[in-house]
Amino acid sequence: MMAAAVSCLCLATGCKKEEAKAPEPIPGVSAEAQATLTELTTAARKYAHEKNKIPATLDEVVAAGYLKSIPAPPAGKRYVLDSRRVVVVLVDQ
Repeated sequence: MMAAAVSCLCLATGCKKEEAKAPEPIPGVSAEAQATLTELTTAARKYAHEKNKIPATLDEVVAAGYLKSIPAPPAGKRYVLDSRRVVVVLVDQ
């Protein structure tokens, strides 16, 4: 069971040591918001890799010390952690 969880984690977070690629710009999202999404996603993935556990929420990532705090999202949006892909996305409130 643990091996399956680690395999899924490896697939979700990309265990290969490859050159990091810049994320594709998201239409309608400012460069600042895009940078914040990248920072949040990186912290969530680092947590997942080091703890061998995908965080349930961004608050869990903050509590573990991987982020100082969760920055304010753009107006009318909120951050959501997609645990399947271990990526932070913006969604409408």
